[in-house]
Amino acid sequence: MSITVIATIEAEEAHEKTVEKALRDVVSPSRDDAGCEMYVLSRDEDNSSLFVMLERWKDRSALKAHEQTPHYKTLMSTLKGKLVSVDIQVLDVLI
Repeated sequence: MSITVIATIEAEEAHEKTVEKALRDVVSPSRDDAGCEMYVLSRDEDNSSLFVMLERWKDRSALKAHEQTPHYKTLMSTLKGKLVSVDIQVLDVLI
């Protein structure tokens, strides 16, 4: 069953550019990960520090494998201490 991930990430204002670059840098390699069906980065229209990653994965094992990749681990390391908040929803696709 496909999995949708919605990650809402708010950067500290002082780190907005660094966070944006880190998020941008992970998109292309993530799209190449096995089982990735969609990987999109967006920014809130009213709050330039608020980013949303919308992802679709073939199944949970593809998502778990993605979380073990060097590019994902680099992202997590780069974001550490630079965020106001993170909300991650993992959803089963129904139709």
